[in-house]
Amino acid sequence: MDETNDVATPGAAGATGGEEAAPPSARPSLPPAASPERELNELRREVLDARNLVIKSDNLLRGLHVEVKAFAKRQEEAERRSLVSSGVAYAVFAGLCALGAWATARSYVATAKDEAAQAVQKGAAATAEARELAERAAAARTASRAAARVYDELSGDASKRETGLVDLAKLDRKGLTPLESRALDDRVGESRKRAAALALERGRTALRKNDMKGAAAELSRYFEIQGTADADVEASFELGNALWEEQQFAAAAGQLARFVKLGRGMKNRDYAALLLGESLERSGKIAEAEEAYRAGLAERPDSSFAPQMQHRLHRLLHPEGSAASGRSGAAAPGKAAASPAKPH
Repeated sequence: MDETNDVATPGAAGATGGEEAAPPSARPSLPPAASPERELNELRREVLDARNLVIKSDNLLRGLHVEVKAFAKRQEEAERRSLVSSGVAYAVFAGLCALGAWATARSYVATAKDEAAQAVQKGAAATAEARELAERAAAARTASRAAARVYDELSGDASKRETGLVDLAKLDRKGLTPLESRALDDRVGESRKRAAALALERGRTALRKNDMKGAAAELSRYFEIQGTADADVEASFELGNALWEEQQFAAAAGQLARFVKLGRGMKNRDYAALLLGESLERSGKIAEAEEAYRAGLAERPDSSFAPQMQHRLHRLLHPEGSAASGRSGAAAPGKAAASPAKPH
């Protein structure tokens, strides 16, 4: 305040000395002079505000820096996770692709194996069928050749016809054509009857001559030509007797059994029962021999051969009996066999 007054005084004096001083109302108004303490306080306040603003700005910058670092870290973590997720996704995808390829390959291999197995089975079936057809064709050719040979034999003389009839009985007609079978049947008819009759007559002639070996051969040929089912019943006794004389007891037993079974009311049936029992006995069929002796005794208890059958049956039932008695019983049928057609 004092300095202002001091300064204004010289100016006023100068103005007085040069020209007239302006009136007080015309002077410019000056702001009131500020107090230094006040200015200092304001300056201090401004400094403090600036300092606070700087601190605040620094704090904001530091916070921003922290946030930026955190964001960068989160970004890196997200990128790492994204990379790991991508790797896992790629790995899973690759695994699924591999699994799908393996399943497809396995299915393809299984299908291929099934098809291969089916092909092998079909091939084996086709091979077996071809082999069977080849065997049938070979059997058919063999049967055709055999049928042609039999046909030629049946077209020849008497001896060849007999041979042809025997071969015909052994011929397997399954491989023949209907035409071949019909031709053989047409050729066989009368030839069979004539050949069978000739063989039977020759066999009976040999029996009358006591040629048991020849009789057995001719009568066996008769049965081969005629067939057992259609053969004469009495011929069974004649063949059985001849075979018994030739000590072919197993074969004799079959013919004698047929005669005993079918020859009811025919002569020599009791003698056939005796021969049948001995044939079975000598063939080792003891139980059947006992049954044959019992049947013969039951049917003809008054037969002249009944004592021999009783003796043999007793010897079979009581094997501890006298050996001499057994030998005498064995000799009796031999003597009786000398006249096999002995009537009763």
